[in-house]
Amino acid sequence: MLTKTDKKNALWNSVGFVGVALLGFVNFSLNYATYPSGVFGLFILLNAIFGIGNSLDFGFGVSTVKLLSEAKKQEDYLTLNKIFVSYFFSYIILGVIILSGFWVYFLLFLKNSELISKAGFSSVLIIYSFLSVSFLFRYINNYLNRVYEGFAEFILFSKISISVSLFNTVLMLALFFLKYGLEYLAFIYMLSGIVNFIVLLAFSVKRIKVINLNLKYFSLGLIKKYAVYSINIQVSFFVNGLIDPLIKYFIGSYISISFVTYFESAKKIIDLSNGLIFSAQKGLLNKLSEHNVSNTLTEYLNSEIHIYSRMSNYYSIFIYGIMNTSICTFIYFWFRSYEGMLMFLIFIMPYSLINFAGCLYLVLMVEGKGKKLLSLQIINFVFLLGLLFVSLNLFNNYFGLFGFYIATLITIILVFYFLSKYNGFHVKVFLGKIVLSDLIKLNILIFTEILMLYTFKDQFGYVMAAFTIVYIAIFYKFVKYFVKMILEKYKIIFSYF
Repeated sequence: MLTKTDKKNALWNSVGFVGVALLGFVNFSLNYATYPSGVFGLFILLNAIFGIGNSLDFGFGVSTVKLLSEAKKQEDYLTLNKIFVSYFFSYIILGVIILSGFWVYFLLFLKNSELISKAGFSSVLIIYSFLSVSFLFRYINNYLNRVYEGFAEFILFSKISISVSLFNTVLMLALFFLKYGLEYLAFIYMLSGIVNFIVLLAFSVKRIKVINLNLKYFSLGLIKKYAVYSINIQVSFFVNGLIDPLIKYFIGSYISISFVTYFESAKKIIDLSNGLIFSAQKGLLNKLSEHNVSNTLTEYLNSEIHIYSRMSNYYSIFIYGIMNTSICTFIYFWFRSYEGMLMFLIFIMPYSLINFAGCLYLVLMVEGKGKKLLSLQIINFVFLLGLLFVSLNLFNNYFGLFGFYIATLITIILVFYFLSKYNGFHVKVFLGKIVLSDLIKLNILIFTEILMLYTFKDQFGYVMAAFTIVYIAIFYKFVKYFVKMILEKYKIIFSYF
């Protein structure tokens, strides 16, 4: 069962995520309102390129959380500091090397592309330069984020994240009112990354008492030992990191750069809604690492893991079912984008499945099952981008994104197979505890809603009204559950009035 510490960490992870995500959404909305969709789409595409580099950590990212959690549990502070210092400087070196590769790509290929020539080379060069510095600091910040996770310092990390996001929002508001160009937006990205780095590093050394940023702890042997912490895991992350920029490139090239902005608006809503459940479960990786080092992972997998999946399914049904039409209406009027709304609906189908299976995926990650993770990512990559490429060429639309759903189904089936065969996972028992039938109903309803909205675009209001009634009727027991939960949670507050 979940302990008080688990619940407290989950609460602060959720608070931190909601705060950062809401502020990030505000920032995106300000940018969306400041720049034309075609102009902003180019910036999104350029920034997405650097997103590939964030996945290139040569296994250090996963192993940081895993090894720090294990060393902390065993109170091996010498190894703990060796990991912290060695990985810190490794990230800096890796970041510089990856950044050099981005500039080779820019100078040899990107600067001559049609998309760049339309925007103007000098302007793109300035933006690319600022985003380059931003990437380097974000890359190192990714490591510091993993350090906070490894030490289960979720409360401190949440407070830092919210504070830095507030600082970023102030800058975005100034940009919105002053109406400066994209170069200034790129500069803000760079400044935000630098400030975040300074704050994260300062607090990690000051507040986490057992670590010491001293070069005497640097260990080349430790780097050699864990740099290949399942190179297949690293390659699988890289393959996954390619998906987002390639989707944006395909959409921008075959439809228009404006559709990149529509896609990003849908993705922002997904990040805002779907990321909450992952933030609440962020401490699970620490717990799985502790059980792995104690050789009790299989027992935990069969006795406790269903709690996280069931929690995820309840959340998916509430957000993507009961709240579905409200969110769609918001996207339609806020971003004035019918396409963005349809893309959102297409994406929440696979993400409703990813929610409940994400905790199982972490088990393979903790055990270092690199070949299995790599095969899963390749399947996802081929189906999603393959079907998108075909649909763009044949029909000039983005409905190939349904390939993501097909790939997700296959991936989850393979995860069940791997865990059942190699970890003694009781799949049928697990599925019987996670309200699977209701999740299936949710996916059928979302698919039907997409077809209706695509077919009857002029009847948007009627379609939304009909599906509002349908979702509430079919998931009425969940409506009652959430209402009861909210009333019980705040009954102490109500008693004062």
